[in-house]
Amino acid sequence: AVVSTQSGHYGRAVSVGGQTGALSSVSYHPGTNLLLATYKPGNKTRRERHVVMKLDVEAQKANEIGTFLGGSIQSLRSRTSLVSCPEEEDHMLVVAGDQSANVVRIWSTRDMSESQTLSLIYYSNPGTVVTVGSQRATGVDYLVVLTNEMLFQYKWSNSPSHRSHTGVIQVGD
Repeated sequence: AVVSTQSGHYGRAVSVGGQTGALSSVSYHPGTNLLLATYKPGNKTRRERHVVMKLDVEAQKANEIGTFLGGSIQSLRSRTSLVSCPEEEDHMLVVAGDQSANVVRIWSTRDMSESQTLSLIYYSNPGTVVTVGSQRATGVDYLVVLTNEMLFQYKWSNSPSHRSHTGVIQVGD
């Protein structure tokens, strides 16, 4: 994999060793040195694999720390993202569209031994998720989902029953 720096220049090639399948997306978070590589479903693995790795720049390799399984189809190339939890900057979330279920899945990197989906965002409008990301506007944190037909914006809200996870996601104004 090649990691792009924020200035747009490319860094050194890094070995991600041991992974097979068609790589469809790479996301890097410089503050944590976490790398997210997403692989399309294939003959060996019937579901998308979202592999979280810790980047070791000095050794020029990425060490796998966990894998989340996504949907069973990826007919349109889709970009997954590593996103900081709005409540805790060092708590990273994996956000990915699941084309087989018309949902966006959110997983926590905090406990990689539990690969359970923390949250699902169902969208009934047509379209396939193309990319996901986060943004902050006027002091409010949003999760943004772009489909091939529409742009959706979801507002993060703090909830006492969900503070240990990611908060509740509600449709924004």
